[in-house]
Amino acid sequence: MQDLSMTTHWEKRSLTLLRNVTSVTLLVKGPNKYTLTQIKDAIKGGLRAVKNVIDDGCVIPGTGAVQVAMAEALIK
Repeated sequence: MQDLSMTTHWEKRSLTLLRNVTSVTLLVKGPNKYTLTQIKDAIKGGLRAVKNVIDDGCVIPGTGAVQVAMAEALIK
């Protein structure tokens, strides 16, 4: 796996993904406690999904998979 570097131009921030990283810090900001809770839950859910894919070694299509397949078929 190669090291990856990505820059989000609209915010002028950069993200570098490195090999052998054992920890990461995410700074989450929001206007109120409710929004922060929603963001934290979304991050936890996303990380859990990535962990499950790595552990299981496979992906099962979920919500929206049928619509994506139909859209691709219509475009062809």
